Amino acid sequence: MLKVRLPHNALSKIDACYVTRLQKERISGDAPGEGYPVVDTQFLKDRRYKQSSVMHPLPRVNELGYDLDDDARAVYFKQASYGVPVRMALIAALLNIKPQILEGAPPTKKHPLYTRPTMVCDNPQCVTALETEQRYLTPKYLVIIEDARLTLRCIYCEHETVPEFVGRTSTRKYEPNRMRWESLPDDIVLFPDEPSAIAAGFQPYKQKVKV
Repeated sequence: MLKVRLPHNALSKIDACYVTRLQKERISGDAPGEGYPVVDTQFLKDRRYKQSSVMHPLPRVNELGYDLDDDARAVYFKQASYGVPVRMALIAALLNIKPQILEGAPPTKKHPLYTRPTMVCDNPQCVTALETEQRYLTPKYLVIIEDARLTLRCIYCEHETVPEFVGRTSTRKYEPNRMRWESLPDDIVLFPDEPSAIAAGFQPYKQKVKV
């Protein structure tokens, strides 16, 4: 492996380390590209990388170690997710779909985040559907509350899924997703179907009948 050594008079602190894959399709001739450095925890042992932000446009091949995914310096998943709305805004402006989108103020409403593993994105093209990524990616959804139902929007692919049942860990009860939620309870649990709620140890919520 090619080791990158910085001269003694180089910066004493490196703020960002931007990694890209070796684009073999752009290499002329028979150059194999061997020796391309792999950025992993071993690579970043140099004290100058102690507080570096490791960036990558994704997807990766072999140039970025998977052992960095849980490292506090790894920001490439955020980088990739932030790029989606930016590209959407640019395309919408260039195609004159929403020319004013680049001029408007950012939205004031922030959607709460749902991270419990009870829901799985049902988009087969989502990165979370890849077996190679499932051990590193955790489910993350923006919760959209409208039309008397909760809708989950995957932060990785923007695909929207409607959970059929809603539960609370404080009561261990569940009910159909049809309530008018004004705010998201901290102990809320969402399920794709009733068998999933029952398998998780929840019981159906029964309203008291007034006599």
